[in-house]
Amino acid sequence: TSRTLQGIATLSPALTERSPNTGQVIINGAFGFDNVFMPNGVDVNDNLFATPQNLFIEDAIQETQVLTSGISAEYGRFSGGVINAITKSGGNSFSGSYRMNLLNPAWTKETPFQVSRNATNLDTLQRTHEATFGGPILTDRLWFFTAGRYGSVDSNRNLPQTGIQLVSNDLSKRGEIKLTGTVAQNHTVQGGFLNNPRTVTNDSGLQTFVIDPRSEQTRSFPNHYYFTNYRGVMGKALVQAQYSQRKFRFDNSGGTSTAIADSPFLSATQCVCLYNAPYFDASDPTGRNNRQFTTSSTFFWNKSGRHDTKAGYEFFRSQLVGGNSQSSTSYVFYADFLETASGGPATDAQGRIIPNFVPGESYLEFFPATRGATMNVNNNSLYLQDHWVINGHFSADLGLRFEQVKVVSTGDIVSVNTSPRVVPRLGLTYDTAANGANV
Repeated sequence: TSRTLQGIATLSPALTERSPNTGQVIINGAFGFDNVFMPNGVDVNDNLFATPQNLFIEDAIQETQVLTSGISAEYGRFSGGVINAITKSGGNSFSGSYRMNLLNPAWTKETPFQVSRNATNLDTLQRTHEATFGGPILTDRLWFFTAGRYGSVDSNRNLPQTGIQLVSNDLSKRGEIKLTGTVAQNHTVQGGFLNNPRTVTNDSGLQTFVIDPRSEQTRSFPNHYYFTNYRGVMGKALVQAQYSQRKFRFDNSGGTSTAIADSPFLSATQCVCLYNAPYFDASDPTGRNNRQFTTSSTFFWNKSGRHDTKAGYEFFRSQLVGGNSQSSTSYVFYADFLETASGGPATDAQGRIIPNFVPGESYLEFFPATRGATMNVNNNSLYLQDHWVINGHFSADLGLRFEQVKVVSTGDIVSVNTSPRVVPRLGLTYDTAANGANV
């Protein structure tokens, strides 16, 4: 069982991993890109595919909550579900943990393609280390928690068509620090930072289609988030506020040469195959960031049962950086490769795969990208949610969320500017024995 956020979430009902893209989950039949993953209240969804980024350390996770129905109006930007995770915060006693995970690619059976090429998986015992440590700085006042994860994992890259076998190293160094302080009775301030700089050798943005080592690179993925929040009791209200930022970038992901001969080639009719050069443009790095601010007040009152009423505001910005340049030369060729007698790609004296230009089939695409362009998707929301415990058997969740979205891109281009939309929420729960065991 995977120890990732989506792996933990799959232990819940109404959820499956059978989605269009790897790493996505389907909740109650909704789209795989329409869920929200939030460790420590920070949205870590990839901005395009909504797969959760690896901004967590497994041993540091204290609690995971999977919301699949009756979800409060305080959550937005989803039609499936919400997965929350909270990491440890330390306490008045010093405590820690250490875990070593063992992995050997040879423990995985070779694919039929590998067998046909007499290729075998690496037989190397590899280790991933996790450690946590936390405790008091000032007893009953200030606590710290730290965690780290180090993994350097080698795996096979068996390129289709050519059968070339490469070794790819995935180096990940994750670190987390969190401080929690009680500034006054019933008033708590917390801040945290998590970093995951990752480097992968022999990798490509279109790895599934690569048949040529010339299309591979050593790519880097700097990735981090930080947050700070406040929780306190003011009069009869529980007040909360949080600010967070997440930043993620693709570095050295694409070619660097501007010579047209160093353009990427995609096969036109034989297969979806990439050769000759890397796809995308390293001089136009892609960034996928977000910024979030939330504040809310919760009131507790009684009338025809018990009510927990929460009102709040959320600002969320999803930011895409980069002009989506497809090639460092701005050109992409679509041409089949010349085949050998055995049907594989033929190469020239320099080891380059030889394209076979055919009139009416081969063609050239030009991508005049605006390198470094930025698009901000700004979402402003107000919400009101009431959790109403009617009696020991029945409870209801009634909510309204008002959302307004505006998209602004480089050049002050406004592509979306919606009027405020009302998103209602309604949930009804029946507890068969009035003891919380079966609902």
